[in-house]
Amino acid sequence: MAEVILEKVTKRFGEVTVVKGIDLRIADGEFMVLVGPSGCGKTTILRMVAGLEEVTEGRIIINGRVVNHVPPKDRDLAMVFQSYALYPHMNVSENMAFALKMRKVPKEEIEARVLEAARILGIEKLLARKPKQLSGGQRQRVALGRTLVRKPAVFLFDEPLSNLDAKLRGQMRAEISKLHSQLKTTSIYVTHDQVEAMTMGSKIAIVNEGLIQQCGTPLDIYEAPANKFVAGFIGSPPMNFFEAGLRDEGGRALIAASGFRVPWPGHLADAALRRGPAEYLFGIRPENLHDAEFFPGGDGGEAFRGMVEVVEPMGAETYVHLVVGGDRFVARVTPKTRASVGREMRLVMETQKIHVFDKKDLNALREEVAK
Repeated sequence: MAEVILEKVTKRFGEVTVVKGIDLRIADGEFMVLVGPSGCGKTTILRMVAGLEEVTEGRIIINGRVVNHVPPKDRDLAMVFQSYALYPHMNVSENMAFALKMRKVPKEEIEARVLEAARILGIEKLLARKPKQLSGGQRQRVALGRTLVRKPAVFLFDEPLSNLDAKLRGQMRAEISKLHSQLKTTSIYVTHDQVEAMTMGSKIAIVNEGLIQQCGTPLDIYEAPANKFVAGFIGSPPMNFFEAGLRDEGGRALIAASGFRVPWPGHLADAALRRGPAEYLFGIRPENLHDAEFFPGGDGGEAFRGMVEVVEPMGAETYVHLVVGGDRFVARVTPKTRASVGREMRLVMETQKIHVFDKKDLNALREEVAK
């Protein structure tokens, strides 16, 4: 196992800078997920760690050693690719053993490592099959096994589940998480899927336009996003955003939107009043909007009405799309709701769960910053 450190790492392709001086520390044994939209630079970061792309500026340190000019084969890493990259003419056992044979590992040790990896992944009965005889999930297990037999210091995963259907993705997420809990090997996992990031990572780094927007535990990022991009990217359905002003009514801070008024979040009210008039952007997650009929204590300035546009029953919950004044919202409510298209619905907003962003820089408002 090893600690991986990126210091001011930059990558340019000609005049285009795709990674812009990022700093990141991945602790020994940690499962770090790099997540972001397509083209944000996350795969380039992974490839620089692997040695498949040269670092333009900055340093990459693995286990205390600067590896900027160390060849990939000497970095003690193993990578799982999106395409599986299995040799079609070799069976499962031969695919898993190939890298060890190239390293002149003794035959008896190769056999022992292959059998051990196959047992961990539950593919002992597949060792004699060719890749074309395997399902997508089985091929992914073989690709994992091929990296597992090498016993590397760091695992690298480049969107390994994107070719699988939804059910298999769920199964393989659990398999990879289980594998990490058993081996405790430092892992870096790249994905565009925020569900994979939230469910698998012990830490996640949100990447956008070549910069790390925020890094922390999944729960920390979900509950306290650093800016509007992070807030909108993490969460399903995405966070609702709306513009509103600050109203000071007798020392009481109110959010005055186009279709409703609600109290400011208590922990930010004093900061907002000290700051005075300013332009804000507000966010509220769909699960913090409730059908007032089924939410006890829903009055007290927190309830308002909206016109229902779409109702999406999801089984355990229902998504209701509404227009409130000049804003649109999605509420994730109980399946018992009687909301119907074209009719008004009474909603309750959990004001303590409102997120406040400065409209100029889109960074989250924090009380200590606003003092």
